[in-house]
Amino acid sequence: MVEFGERLKKAREEKGLSQQALAEQLYVTRQSISRWERGDRYPDLVTTKRIARILGLSIDSLLSDEDMPEVVEKSPVIESKVANNVTIALFMSIVLLRFIEHMQYLMEWYGIQGPKRFDYGTFDFGSVFGYTIEALYIAIFSYGLYCAIKDIQTPKRIGIVLISYFLIFLIDGFFWFCYNFRNQLEVFNRSFRNRIWEYISICLECDIPLYCPAIMLLIAVYFFFIRGSKRKLWVNIIMVASIWGIINAVNNDIDWMLNERRGVMENYKYTIDDVTMCSIYIVRDFFTRISLYCLIICQTLTLYRKRKTASDLQEKDKN
Repeated sequence: MVEFGERLKKAREEKGLSQQALAEQLYVTRQSISRWERGDRYPDLVTTKRIARILGLSIDSLLSDEDMPEVVEKSPVIESKVANNVTIALFMSIVLLRFIEHMQYLMEWYGIQGPKRFDYGTFDFGSVFGYTIEALYIAIFSYGLYCAIKDIQTPKRIGIVLISYFLIFLIDGFFWFCYNFRNQLEVFNRSFRNRIWEYISICLECDIPLYCPAIMLLIAVYFFFIRGSKRKLWVNIIMVASIWGIINAVNNDIDWMLNERRGVMENYKYTIDDVTMCSIYIVRDFFTRISLYCLIICQTLTLYRKRKTASDLQEKDKN
């Protein structure tokens, strides 16, 4: 069977076009044409239509049904320019919000904002670990933004971004559970066993709704985006976990904000300024998580539809 790259190269040479000449008409680089002809990558379907028009061919003669699965896996998931611009905007918002959070924590740590409202001024391993995690988040989503801008969001690249995020998210959660557990051990001086189980039960009650969706997404994203599984099971798991994550974001952030304001009304240790700053943190965290889950849902559904279309074309060709 003649593959797409060979058909493209033969048609281009018959038309008397060099790789550079074809690249200029498509507004891509010569290296892109070379990768397509070698079979390392495939153009998206919109670009394939333009190639067929330039070379005077039909799409069917250039791209067979057998090539469709490769097109899906090696071309960008989001092909619509409008949808890709929305993806870029979501990635930019996540990177910006993460960067602002990172800078605010650093400013509080070094006391740039004046009197410290929170006890972030003490240098310890926990603080260093926390800021390192935030820096990794920024790096991960910056890579996702780069892929979106360059229009190279292949399924595997999307999977790498999402798996990296959720893996670090789970490591971060496990670290803070152990870190706080150690601190609790230092203050427990009576009813040791009861206090330990009380702490563990509180952590489980709070953390299970938060980290279960992350574990589900980590596994499902690996099989769906990285391994290329076409099973609808993984799509359903991703959708359920994403919706669960959105619900948790709404519930947790509303509860967090209400508790902070209740503390002020009850003359607790926080001031109005403290609660205002905390509210800013909550709103920022909310929009960061919502943007992430919207990205996941959009990319998952788009990739699933493309894979299903390719599979249907293959079945039709066999029959």
